[in-house]
Amino acid sequence: MIFPEIKSGSIMRGGKGMKRNNKIALFISIFVLIGFPIIFAIVSVVMGDWRFFLYSIPGAFSSGLTGLLLTIQQIQKEKIHSPSVIKGESKL
Repeated sequence: MIFPEIKSGSIMRGGKGMKRNNKIALFISIFVLIGFPIIFAIVSVVMGDWRFFLYSIPGAFSSGLTGLLLTIQQIQKEKIHSPSVIKGESKL
């Protein structure tokens, strides 16, 4: 079988891989939201043409905010559906 973790259900239960993927997605969305405008600001300063920066803002904000909101929602879902919360155990 190509993807044995799908059949075993570990993806649906939110195994270790899912939490790592959420951290990667969070990092990437923050980088797109903040890093891309900074990169294009540097390019604009070097080139002397601010259109590079101005054209990058809408794309960076729309993709960065979308990724950030979806990632935060997924992290919150995993916290709610984690086995320790379901069993009533506290992590304190």
